[in-house]
Amino acid sequence: MIFDLPKLVFEAALKLMRLQGLTPQQAVARAKQQFPGASGLDTKELERKLEAEAAKDAAKNKTGAAAGTAVPVTAGHYAIRRSDEEYLTLQNGDRTAGTPTVVFAPAGNPAQRWELKVLEAAAGTTTCTLRNLAGGSFLGYEEEPDADVLTGGFPEPVTWALSPGPDARRFTIAVPGADLHLGISLMRAYPPRTGLKESDGQDTAEWELEAL
Repeated sequence: MIFDLPKLVFEAALKLMRLQGLTPQQAVARAKQQFPGASGLDTKELERKLEAEAAKDAAKNKTGAAAGTAVPVTAGHYAIRRSDEEYLTLQNGDRTAGTPTVVFAPAGNPAQRWELKVLEAAAGTTTCTLRNLAGGSFLGYEEEPDADVLTGGFPEPVTWALSPGPDARRFTIAVPGADLHLGISLMRAYPPRTGLKESDGQDTAEWELEAL
């Protein structure tokens, strides 16, 4: 059987670029590692094709956003906000396990920047992890997921499910398989703490992803 090695590398690189937010060059380098004999492959043409695909994807996303349709969530760095004055923040950017997550006015620092890694995307829902760029910890919770459990930064990744709401720019950040989503805790604190909330049939698409 004859294999079209450049085609195999291109298809693998395209998947990596879309799911993990890699550049064409990074995606090709990673894809070449998957195929014996690809180390000496001239990849300039593959990188040009990937750049063209990336441009097409960006155009589709822009068109979808303008039309009010759901835009696919892609891997990358984001600020996550509820409003212009409420950004999801790892308090003080502290890497200590259990450091609270809060909503705070935009400060433009790494404590308000999150790395989104896509795990799976299907049927309008994207499962992912969210890692803070200041503390390096993951958005999560210490106890079993339940209503009013507080969220914070933890060393082990926790899976979240993102799904768009009626306003395609806003998303529900939910616990997969449970009727729980990320919201504002009832705890009296400043800045306000975030925690898990029951949906109760309400619109839970509270969060907007702001690509950095």
